[in-house]
Amino acid sequence: MSESLEIIVEIIAIISFGATAVNYIVIKPLRISIDMLSVAVQELKNLLSVVEEDEVALDKRVTVNETKINNLTDRVDVLERFHTKP
Repeated sequence: MSESLEIIVEIIAIISFGATAVNYIVIKPLRISIDMLSVAVQELKNLLSVVEEDEVALDKRVTVNETKINNLTDRVDVLERFHTKP
């Protein structure tokens, strides 16, 4: 009985060592990589938010400039008609 108990203890020790080795060799590096990727993804989300805000601001500026150009074109047309009248 004591001999089989020793074998069970040895098997448990080997399994514990193997689990600890797997934890340090595989699990911890993966956890670190996942944490780093999570930070990178959050930074990308923040950057995309800023880019979207800039895009909206630029869209507004383009719209204002297009309106101004249309108004100027209309004024030029009026001046050309006025200037070409006999």
